Amino acid sequence: MLFASRWLALVILVVAAPLGACGGASPTFTGTGGDGAGGAATTVDAPGSGGTDGDGGDDTVGGDDLVGDDSVAGGADGGRCQAVVQQHPDEGATHIVQCTPTTYLTNPPSSGNHYPIWANYGVYDKPVPWGFLVHQLEHGAVVISYRCAAGPSGCNVDLSGVQAFIASLPPDDVCLARKLITVVPDPALDVAFAASAWTWTLRADCFDAAVFGDFVSQHYGHGLERVCGGGIDLSASGWCP
Repeated sequence: MLFASRWLALVILVVAAPLGACGGASPTFTGTGGDGAGGAATTVDAPGSGGTDGDGGDDTVGGDDLVGDDSVAGGADGGRCQAVVQQHPDEGATHIVQCTPTTYLTNPPSSGNHYPIWANYGVYDKPVPWGFLVHQLEHGAVVISYRCAAGPSGCNVDLSGVQAFIASLPPDDVCLARKLITVVPDPALDVAFAASAWTWTLRADCFDAAVFGDFVSQHYGHGLERVCGGGIDLSASGWCP
């Protein structure tokens, strides 16, 4: 009987040892994500988006929302705009010959060489060359761009929410009733909606008035100068024939 008890105790000791080893601290894995080219990025979660990204990865905008009806938050997208705000280096502000090719380091552009004249501030239903629009940014304007694929089906983006948003903005404290805001389609944009101010961009999967309103309140009027008018509109004849 004594021999059996000692044998049972030995079995318990052998089995218990590896079980105790499994109860130690779990390894910790730390991941860091890049901000993308051009500067620090801040991810802004739109109201009702269901929380923060929490992925610790690359601050780029992706997902199924980039194909199909890129509309306002609260529809099919459910408010998941995944907005990313970035500050970028100043690329300069030299005037170049009108309609010559332009190259910018960010998409959408946020600063850089541009044409001597700028586009009128307003809403356009066809693309405007960024050489005209970057000049607007130098004046402190905010350009809201949206992706509108070319094709026989036309643009599938509902701009009613964007137009209502612009109408709700307070008057410019310098230009009074005039608001230095432009809305324009951009087929080269790789997200659904974006906004540009001088050296700043906002990129998002859909349009959320609260997120875009915060961007406007922080970056509107912060260009190199404030110019309220004097632009042109060549939509009828073509901007760069």
